[in-house]
Amino acid sequence: MKILTADTLQRCEQYSHTDATGITCSLFQAPREFFARNADPRVLSPFHEVAAEGFGMPLDHKSLEGVKRHVSDDFLSLAHRGSELLGFASLICLPHEDTVHLHGIVMASEVQGLGIGLALANALLKQTTSAWLSFTTQNPCMFVLGRKLTRLIFPTPETPRIPSNIRPIGNAVFSKLCPNDTLDQSTFVSRGFYGSCLYQALPRSRDGAVNRWFDETLSAKDGTSTDAFLFLGVRT
Repeated sequence: MKILTADTLQRCEQYSHTDATGITCSLFQAPREFFARNADPRVLSPFHEVAAEGFGMPLDHKSLEGVKRHVSDDFLSLAHRGSELLGFASLICLPHEDTVHLHGIVMASEVQGLGIGLALANALLKQTTSAWLSFTTQNPCMFVLGRKLTRLIFPTPETPRIPSNIRPIGNAVFSKLCPNDTLDQSTFVSRGFYGSCLYQALPRSRDGAVNRWFDETLSAKDGTSTDAFLFLGVRT
């Protein structure tokens, strides 16, 4: 069981609740300050377990420090049933770029496909007014979600090449977040972005065309890749 500590629950402010599933989406108050001062391993443990399960990896294959970096962002939202953590999402604010960066969304396998990811993302985005939304991913399901969160997104399977007026914005965001990595400005693909594939096999969305685009563009081999997309969308 991925049980949140009492201190963690006290920081949760309910954003929405679904009676049918009993799942609550909450905003977490001041996550960066909380996780910086709290060294109790029981605090991070449920986040670590959900991350490992969500990525389909053994627990010892998901870095605890990596999980801590994700939950220590500007904004954090949680999906939970009582004290049981079922998923979380985090957001980084880039005010000079007029952009918010969705650092990650991960959910336990039992709640995947229930719209919880969309609820978690909306809880975060309603806290900001930035014009742009960005995220890096090798997961086709994240692209499908990104389309729901934006009115226009780059790149897409239909428009794989980035318009010239969009390239400087994406480059500024990527350089700010990932100064040691390189981005192909014509496709917004970063080769070797991850040291190893985040998943045992790249996830599948319900859109076969999107899945094929990811596989081809990220040079997937045996269902895995170390490449990533940067996506940049105009917020709705």
